[in-house]
Amino acid sequence: MIELGGKIFLEEFSSLEPAKLIVVKKIVGSYVRNVEFADKTFLKLIDVEINDNMLTSVDVAYQAKKHLPFELEDAYLDWQIVNAAANAKTTQVLIGAVPKTIADAYTFLLESVDLNPIALELEAVPLARALITAEKDYTGQARAILDLGATRSSLIVYDNHSIQFSTILKFSGE
Repeated sequence: MIELGGKIFLEEFSSLEPAKLIVVKKIVGSYVRNVEFADKTFLKLIDVEINDNMLTSVDVAYQAKKHLPFELEDAYLDWQIVNAAANAKTTQVLIGAVPKTIADAYTFLLESVDLNPIALELEAVPLARALITAEKDYTGQARAILDLGATRSSLIVYDNHSIQFSTILKFSGE
């Protein structure tokens, strides 16, 4: 299933022949990292009241359910510890989730043209990685990244060496 403009297409892409795709530049290799669009994904920094040494995936999933705008059972969830202080009773965890139908659709499309996805990234992560430089010290300085798109825009808040959250704005170039 591929969702475009709020409509889900499966047959059109399942019968798509690779020869009908327009290739701008020859792809060398078959492994790709794909970016999931922000309006269908969720990314947020949360506090989990467990020390990072004791933190498990079950703990994170339990806490993530409180924040996700969709059911956890219908999504893929990934997470990473961001700020782990020694002997702290809470741990900051960056959670990211995408509905399974969306991730599976992108994976299906890539595999249908003989590409092997090795990672699916939420759009805010590579944007922040590209725009926030590691060489500069941002201590005490939050950053807001505004991505003005043709059909949608997104806002990413970056502070304390991590993305705090991202959201979609109902404003675009159109």
